[in-house]
Amino acid sequence: MIDFNDEKITEYEKQDLLSQQIDPVYKKKRKEYGYIPFRAGWIITYEMLEILNDDANENEGVFSFYKDDLKKYDPSMTCLVFEGEIIKEGEYDRFYNCWSKRDYIRCRVVFPDGIITNLTENKWEGFGLELDPDNEEIFKDKICKYPNSWNIDGSWNKKCRGAGILEFNPDKLNELRKIVQEAEEKVLNENPDKEETQFPAIVGRTEKNFWKAKINYDENVSETIKEDYQSKKRKETRRSKIKKKSKSKLKKSFKKGFSK
Repeated sequence: MIDFNDEKITEYEKQDLLSQQIDPVYKKKRKEYGYIPFRAGWIITYEMLEILNDDANENEGVFSFYKDDLKKYDPSMTCLVFEGEIIKEGEYDRFYNCWSKRDYIRCRVVFPDGIITNLTENKWEGFGLELDPDNEEIFKDKICKYPNSWNIDGSWNKKCRGAGILEFNPDKLNELRKIVQEAEEKVLNENPDKEETQFPAIVGRTEKNFWKAKINYDENVSETIKEDYQSKKRKETRRSKIKKKSKSKLKKSFKKGFSK
């Protein structure tokens, strides 16, 4: 029997427990997969991803991307963000094994091998792109600036696809919502007479349970935190050895200076 009064259970985990009680389909999948699914996903541009990453870099979390690497992706192209566990200030984080001092959401970011146009429960839809070699100005500008997106021949750089984990303030998602709304309003204003309006590639948030997308997520988070902890310990050990060595040399120099 689950104890809802357990102080270490987060609101995010309580929602999972309640869903298992009231939704038989969810309960069956929860038992099959053995973990809480991603509750939502976003299709965003790399420019929008930089907004989330800037926030991640300003906080104490382990999960962020190198800014210089993100700037090598074409900012107008799209990537995926799957919303993982949400931790509120004062709640217990089972991965960090501590009480949180702030609100944050931990997500999986997918760097695809093309531009994404739609997000479904089990997969995403999109297409590959190639730059027009006849447009010399755009061709050279894109290739030089964004090597993580474009190869030298104008084809899409599939070698830079993959996934990573990002941790940021949940309020930043409201900022993304605003960007999406403004983009949609702009298209509608420019095409008021069209019955079917094609929106930009940014399609925003999709509220679904993404089970397959979360495979190995818990292991990735745990391993990254463990590696970060071990790296910090090694640095502390090196600094400690340097300090001891410096003190030892200092003592020797004093002895030498006062010797007869």
